[in-house]
Amino acid sequence: LLLELLELLFDKFNAVAAAHSVVLAHLQQIVVSPNGAQEGIKLYEQADVSAKIQTVLQVLLMDYLDVKNTKSAAEPSAQLTYASTGSEFAAFFAKKKPQRAKQSLFKFESSSHAISMSAYLREQRRELYSKSGELQGGADDNLIEGGEMKFVCKPGARNITVIFQPLLRFINETEQNMGPPGQAKQCQLRTFLTYYINDLFLHQVRTEINKEIQAVSKTADPLKVLASADTMKVLAVQRPLLQ
Repeated sequence: LLLELLELLFDKFNAVAAAHSVVLAHLQQIVVSPNGAQEGIKLYEQADVSAKIQTVLQVLLMDYLDVKNTKSAAEPSAQLTYASTGSEFAAFFAKKKPQRAKQSLFKFESSSHAISMSAYLREQRRELYSKSGELQGGADDNLIEGGEMKFVCKPGARNITVIFQPLLRFINETEQNMGPPGQAKQCQLRTFLTYYINDLFLHQVRTEINKEIQAVSKTADPLKVLASADTMKVLAVQRPLLQ
């Protein structure tokens, strides 16, 4: 759905840019006096339209790529340290004592104060939406809970893998319209995309791998974690296999 949304937006933005191009051409004819001199009216340029479109797309991408959470997860403290020694691998296969699961004795969200506060905030949001005219009649609390926008898919860093190629194609088309070949400048959307992939997305991938490694290393005895019967059947093996 996110890919379809972007494809639709690209078509709409191209139509908007084309419409502004026609409008600007007529405005240029209007502001020029009969003797060929400018009337002193400062018009906006096609580059201004392109910049606004890129800004809107960047805000949308920041929401769907969950830049805020991705950035916090990509802090140096959460990055992988690939330097490892033989003792670390030996410790990975060493037997570990089973750990007791920690259970919370009390949760504040279940208290009467939290319930009443949640009801109060919900009522405040309902009044706010009613005054703005965006919500009429019976309000669906799911639509205004938390005051958050609705998404066509779950925000996350992995969404970039789905939309990267169409987004890059749109960026190339935008830069081609910014000037002749060899003179076109790098657009702000490409700068954002490069920054996100190099500084956020790749770090997020390393963080996820690190979490998976830590989860496996916490197993009581990795040598006893065997593959399921279905997996062994698919692989056509008779002896037990480690996962």
